[in-house]
Amino acid sequence: MHHDISEMEIRTAILKEIHKSRKRGLVVEELGLCQGCSRIDVAYIGNDLIGFEIKSDYDSLKRLSSQIEFYNAVFNKVFLVTTERHFSAAIKAVPNTWGIYLIRRENEKIKIRKVRPGKKNNLVSSSKLVQLLWKEEMLNLFNKLSIDQPFWGKTKNELYQILVDNFDLKFIQKLVSNTLKNRSNWRSVQELA
Repeated sequence: MHHDISEMEIRTAILKEIHKSRKRGLVVEELGLCQGCSRIDVAYIGNDLIGFEIKSDYDSLKRLSSQIEFYNAVFNKVFLVTTERHFSAAIKAVPNTWGIYLIRRENEKIKIRKVRPGKKNNLVSSSKLVQLLWKEEMLNLFNKLSIDQPFWGKTKNELYQILVDNFDLKFIQKLVSNTLKNRSNWRSVQELA
């Protein structure tokens, strides 16, 4: 008799796995992307941004195609964390750069196995990435980076644009990870030391 595997069980397993395999950084659950039009189940913020999307036995893969685009625009690497029920459909549905973790129940225990390692994603978009920043964070950055453009009184979208116009993707990736790592008032965050 196979019991369905819930999102909570998968989440617990992938969080354990991240704690085991990554040293420093933050783990954020339910990270909102692209000004709230999407969110990822678990994000690891270190020198890289890595996303983990969970599809449990109770989920469908319907939203996956729209999620792929958002995740690829933000994360250096993305992993799908799923069960045997979705495995063969999921492999066809996600880009071959995505890594895949397979979750199974063996003797009442949840087992996690990395089935595909995941490659560097080259579709990251500066303009989507900067949207992870809060307005006050950008204003602080502009002061630090001594940007000689008037930026006070600008809307958030105008500030995003200034960043994108002034810096290349590599610099923006570094800027965003460092800012997120130093953000103190996250809703749900675990620090890896």
